[in-house]
Amino acid sequence: MQATSSAAARCTPIFRSLWLALMGAACMAYGGTVWAQNAAARVMVASGQAKAVDGLGRERVLEKGAELFTGDKVQTGDASLVQIRMNDGGYLSVRANTEMVIDRFVFDEKDPSKSSFLVSLLRGGFRSITGLIGRNNPSGYQIRASTATIGIRGTDHEPVLVLDTPQAQAQLQTQAPPGLYDKVNEGETFITTSSGVLALKRGDIGFAPLANNMPPQVLLKVPDFYRMELKTDGRDPKDGGANAGKGAGNMLRPSVSARREAQGQGQPQAAEPANPVNPPVKPTPPTAGMGSATTPVLTPDQKRAILQAITPTAPRSTTPGVLPTPVVPTVPTAPTAPAPPPPPPPPTQR
Repeated sequence: MQATSSAAARCTPIFRSLWLALMGAACMAYGGTVWAQNAAARVMVASGQAKAVDGLGRERVLEKGAELFTGDKVQTGDASLVQIRMNDGGYLSVRANTEMVIDRFVFDEKDPSKSSFLVSLLRGGFRSITGLIGRNNPSGYQIRASTATIGIRGTDHEPVLVLDTPQAQAQLQTQAPPGLYDKVNEGETFITTSSGVLALKRGDIGFAPLANNMPPQVLLKVPDFYRMELKTDGRDPKDGGANAGKGAGNMLRPSVSARREAQGQGQPQAAEPANPVNPPVKPTPPTAGMGSATTPVLTPDQKRAILQAITPTAPRSTTPGVLPTPVVPTVPTAPTAPAPPPPPPPPTQR
């Protein structure tokens, strides 16, 4: 009995170590699975000072290829730009002096109604080109600020939050009323506040003041901070450099090279056929007056016969080399008046 107890005592530490090892591996695997499921995006371009802060307050520098997760706070410094590709195919181009939090990112390919995307904009702004979440479930996409919320209907827009501080005005290098702005490039958005809802279409710029007692409104003038120029990621001529001032890089649109690289990471595109077949040409519908299903179009011989019956033709010459004598149409003349009768002879004298 004592020998059995001694053997059990010796085996207990071994089983305890084995159990701890198995539990640790399971926790690591579970934690890695959860962490991977929360992955929301990947950095395609990073210029200037940019970092991410997770929910535990740990900071990391954002570089090309870095991943972003649900709960991360993205912060950019002066003259900085971060272009992010979301895992649903959307893009975010984060402006300088911006602070935003990815509160929620759920992408369900099988059930789009379960997909959602929520970002809290604390200061600054970004350009958003929505992906599959915005297209398949627009109600699940929101940009939230302190006093307003932006919803979309599958779109390309630029929200900017201007704070009521001298530092915010100095960073924008212009005087702008504090509040939430939204510039719509494609599609539609709507700004919701406690004072009302404002619908915006392509080309509109909406503004929701920080004061809760003022409803959102459409601006008649484009704020100066929307006319910024960016000359970053000039690996492609269309991304920056000489073309930046012509609209290639001043709209915070994801760079051409970033979009090409992102497409290369996805599914390969189908190759074009070596000998493409020209599509069949659709028959042109008959024109009114030129023939229809009940009135067939005249053949060339029928048209020639009708023209010959209307226009006189010249007799063909039988002598080789002699041109036929043109026929001069006879012009009808007015009828001649009859001559008066001769006067009667004078009477003869007897």
